[in-house]
Amino acid sequence: MKSSLLIILIVLFTTLSEGVCCGIRWNRAGTFFRDINKVGELDYWSSIGKVRLGKYHYPINIIFREKTNYNANYLGAGSQIPLLETKIAQSDENTFKLLLPDGNQVELLRDKKNPTVLFSKGNTWVGEISDSQIDVKASCGWVLKYKNGKIARVVTPDNKFISYKYSGELVQEIIDIESNEVLLSLNYNQGGNLIESMEFEDGVEPIHFDFSERPIVRLINGKPIIDQIQLSLIGIKNSDQKLASYGYPLLENLFPAFEVGGKKTFYFEPLSGKVLRENDWMYSAKVRESNHTTIVRKKLDSDEFESWDYNKGKGVLIVENKDLKTERSWFKSGKLLSRDREITRLDKRTGINTVEKFYYDEEGVLLKKMITDYKQGLIDKVLNKYVEEYTYTPDGELNTIVKRRKTS
Repeated sequence: MKSSLLIILIVLFTTLSEGVCCGIRWNRAGTFFRDINKVGELDYWSSIGKVRLGKYHYPINIIFREKTNYNANYLGAGSQIPLLETKIAQSDENTFKLLLPDGNQVELLRDKKNPTVLFSKGNTWVGEISDSQIDVKASCGWVLKYKNGKIARVVTPDNKFISYKYSGELVQEIIDIESNEVLLSLNYNQGGNLIESMEFEDGVEPIHFDFSERPIVRLINGKPIIDQIQLSLIGIKNSDQKLASYGYPLLENLFPAFEVGGKKTFYFEPLSGKVLRENDWMYSAKVRESNHTTIVRKKLDSDEFESWDYNKGKGVLIVENKDLKTERSWFKSGKLLSRDREITRLDKRTGINTVEKFYYDEEGVLLKKMITDYKQGLIDKVLNKYVEEYTYTPDGELNTIVKRRKTS
C-alpha cells in the first residue's frame, strides 16, 4: 500500500498542477482514483487500437462518462471516442472548452488585449480565431485546426499533416495528406450514426462494435425515473474474439450501473454521474467552491480507506490512507507557478513526519531543499535534518546535487 500510494502521488504531483504537460499526452490526466474524475464522476478509459499520425502510432481511446450526451454519435449514449469527437466550443464570452483527441480537456481564455487570441493556463496551448476557424497550438509542436468547432486538420510534432474527411456530420476517414494514405476509416450502421466497424492501414484487422438498448434514468422531482431508451455500446470484437464487453444494469431503486467485462461494476447517481460504489469500495464526494474537492472511498467490512482532498484555489493537495498522509503545496502565480512549496509525509505507523521545503532564485530555479525528519509526540523530536543544494551547467541542466547533514 505504501509504495503504490507514493507512485500515485508522483504522478499526481506532476499532472494536477498547471502547465507541466505539453500538448497531447494520449493517456488520461492524473487523478487519484483511476476511473473517477476530479469531482467524483464516472470516467472510465479504454484503448481499442492505434492510429498512425505522422511518424508515430497513438492510442484510440474510448471514454465512458455517464454525463455524456445521450444522443451521441459514434458510440451511443454515455460513451465518447475523442479522436473523432475532438472539438472546441465557446462556454461564455471569454472562455472556450477544448476536447483533445486523447480525451483530456483544456480550458482556453480569451486574451483581454487581443480578443482573437486564446491561451490556456501555463500557456500549454495558444489559439487563434479567424472567422469560423480556430487553430490551437502546443509548444511542443501539435497543431489542431477546427472549423465551426469540429476538427478539420492535425499537424504533428514531426510536421506531418493529417486531414479529417466527413460524410455529413460524421468523420468518414482520417488521411495522411502528403501520402494520401487512409490511416483510419469508419463504417456506420445503415442510415445511422453509430460505428459498425473501424478499418486501419497496413492490413491491421478491423474491429467491430455491438450496440443494445439501455434505459436512461433521470431524477424527476427527486425520484429516479426511466426517461427514455437509447442505444449504447455493449461490445467490441474482431473476427476471432471478443475484445471487450460492457453492461448497464439497474438497481432495484433504479440507480444505474456500468459493468466492465463482468469484473468491475460502478453504481452512480442518476443525472450527476457521481460514483457511489465500485465493487467493494463505497465512494463519497464533496465539491466546494473555489475548485476544492474531497473524495473518500472506504472498503466494505474493512478499515481500509483512501482520501483525496484537492484544493486548486489554495494550491494544496492532501492524500491519505490508514497508514500514510501526504500534503503538498505549490505556488499559484509568477515565475514559480506550479513549483513545489512544501511537501509533508506522515507515516502513521511510526509517527515519523518528513518535511521538505523548497527554495528558488528570483528566476524560479531550484537552489536547495531542506529535509527534516521528526517523531511526533507531546514534544516533537527532530531525528534528522538535511539540506540538498543544486548547481547547474551554463545551459541550465542540472549538474550536481550536494546533500549535507545539518547539526543545528
